[in-house]
Amino acid sequence: MHGTVLTGRNNIFTVHAERLLLCRLKGKTLALEERSYNPLAPGDVVRLSSVDIANASAVIEERLPRRNAFQRYNHKRAALQTLAANVDYVVAVMSVTEPGFRNRFVDRVLALAGYHGIDAILALTKCDLDADLADFEATRYRGFGYSVCRIRADEPSSHEELRSILTGKRSVLVGQSGVGKSTLLNALLEAEHQKTGSVSKRDQKGRHTTNAAHLIEAGGLEIVDTPGIRELDCRHIPPEALDREFREFAPYIGQCEHSDCRHIDEPGCAIRAAVQAGALDAGRYQSYLRLSEELAELQEDFQ
Repeated sequence: MHGTVLTGRNNIFTVHAERLLLCRLKGKTLALEERSYNPLAPGDVVRLSSVDIANASAVIEERLPRRNAFQRYNHKRAALQTLAANVDYVVAVMSVTEPGFRNRFVDRVLALAGYHGIDAILALTKCDLDADLADFEATRYRGFGYSVCRIRADEPSSHEELRSILTGKRSVLVGQSGVGKSTLLNALLEAEHQKTGSVSKRDQKGRHTTNAAHLIEAGGLEIVDTPGIRELDCRHIPPEALDREFREFAPYIGQCEHSDCRHIDEPGCAIRAAVQAGALDAGRYQSYLRLSEELAELQEDFQ
């Protein structure tokens, strides 16, 4: 029997097969080629044995091949951590304010999604609190080639565009604490699936309301809700591949004077020339430079 992992902790996983089953790993570990923080993630398909329908239990024998996986580097365990597997969309959830909009975090989510071969959407929340900034950032990121959905608390129908995109697909919501992921999830599913929290007035940081990644299936939607992320370590992206994950760079890649140009300070760089000419967004280019520098420094630790 095969099933889909919904969530898991301490090597006990909730799996959806003919019904919901609580499953343990056979021998406490899985035979995997890669070293990982977690052998299974929401969305993984597994092969089961010792299925006991009466007691709603089974043993996980094997993880079947993944179509894709959205991952970050977990430096506490020095290994890749899979947040969701076999997904169609990564939804970068970011509030316009309370807490404030963070371009660098959004750019990391988008770069990771692209590197893992997954389409990405930006969901801008709390747009009613600063409509001008919401319009500005939505226009910017659409200009970079991304779909952007604006969510307003004073317009309950504002999540309909995002719901229509995600219906019939599997998606993963990724964002920092307090940006409104759980509120958005509840609106999309039209049910109170996750508790919602508030933002600290002192430091403008959110409080965690989701403790573990969980795949929720309802109303034609399959959404993986993830705990709020403070940092998104991208060190598994090779520095030489980073430029391809900034979509708007595409027309200029291959046009540089040097074939191995990293677009930092090399002469004859087409991307730098485009930034200076105003054809590419200067702020987004600075985001690329910061991430490129960080990846170069961290690569030695990811071997």
